[in-house]
Amino acid sequence: VETPSLIFGSLMKQIFLGYMTSLLSVIALDRWVATKAWAWYESSKHSTLLFFLLQEIIHISVSSTIASLLIFVVIGSIVSL
Repeated sequence: VETPSLIFGSLMKQIFLGYMTSLLSVIALDRWVATKAWAWYESSKHSTLLFFLLQEIIHISVSSTIASLLIFVVIGSIVSL
């Protein structure tokens, strides 16, 4: 029996796993931009904060999409991606 609370719990678990497993890629992207465009990146708090927020929005969107596809059996496993 699939209850809404079980579906929600499974969705949260998959979002967390997807977020944490791709976190290293996001950190690497952040460090790469900070190295290549250091003058812009360090120029003000606003540019750094804007870049960080953009990264988080993209990261959460991708994790949520993959989690939804896994939970609602659109794809069979993360390996199939």
